[in-house]
Amino acid sequence: MKVYDYYITPAEYELAAQNGVSRELVNHRIRGLGWDKDRAVITSPRKTTIHRKWLEIAAKNGISKRLYFKRVYRGWSKQEAATKPVMSTKEIIKNLDNYRIKLFEPEDIQEAARNGISYETFRKRVRDCGWTVEEAKTRPLYTPTERASKGARAVRRKHGNIFAHVYQKKLSGRN
Repeated sequence: MKVYDYYITPAEYELAAQNGVSRELVNHRIRGLGWDKDRAVITSPRKTTIHRKWLEIAAKNGISKRLYFKRVYRGWSKQEAATKPVMSTKEIIKNLDNYRIKLFEPEDIQEAARNGISYETFRKRVRDCGWTVEEAKTRPLYTPTERASKGARAVRRKHGNIFAHVYQKKLSGRN
């Protein structure tokens, strides 16, 4: 493509408009995607009607286009993604508090706090690491030195001694 191929004349913009192609789309096709002018101006845009109806319903329900598509991507049905109301921050916090109470006994959470263990650490130990509640609330946190040595051991197990080639003596060629 030559430099002058990127210039779009007013006549080409008019032809594109007659074919239902907006100025922005013509610019994107030619300058962004490298299409030739004839193809960019003549090819009508794709019609995306799959979600159009549900996007209109979502907009009426105060759900943004981005949130609608995020919900659909996560596996929600189109109807549910467009109609289920968005929770306010206060509702989310209220639900989190209810969730915490249902998941763990308040005494367990308080004991963990007395032992210097935050709720998030306590929850992750039980949910993600598979610890028992008793172990999660009583086992002390690792010190920074302990964390560093555990990390170093894990790296050595996975990759071997990473400093071996840095400090390795070169024996070849010195006979």
